Amino acid sequence: YFWMAAHRVLPGLDIYPWAYDIDYTKPGSGWPGGEMAEAYGRVNNLFNKAFPSMNRLRVVEGGTHVIWLNDNDEPAVVWAFNDVTFEHEGTVENLETGEKLESIGSCSLAAHCVYFLCP
Repeated sequence: YFWMAAHRVLPGLDIYPWAYDIDYTKPGSGWPGGEMAEAYGRVNNLFNKAFPSMNRLRVVEGGTHVIWLNDNDEPAVVWAFNDVTFEHEGTVENLETGEKLESIGSCSLAAHCVYFLCP
């Protein structure tokens, strides 16, 4: 699901919070994601924060991460699938934790995290 969000191809998910059919004879689908609902929610929150800056996708050789360009065709968002060293000069902000690092040339990005890039 993280990979799909990183590529802006999120599927629609059925929701039936009462978890039973209308006639109460069989279980329904319940909340989207079932036992993984918190993980889906985490990715959805990251996607909602990053989406306004996700205008043009750049796929990286090796598939370790993807880079989204903003309206000015500048790198703006990185979705990291693996731990990776990323070339960037400026501020890098982890969207989940809010932690900001100053990067001079390169920085280390953690797997399964999303980052804003600021000049």
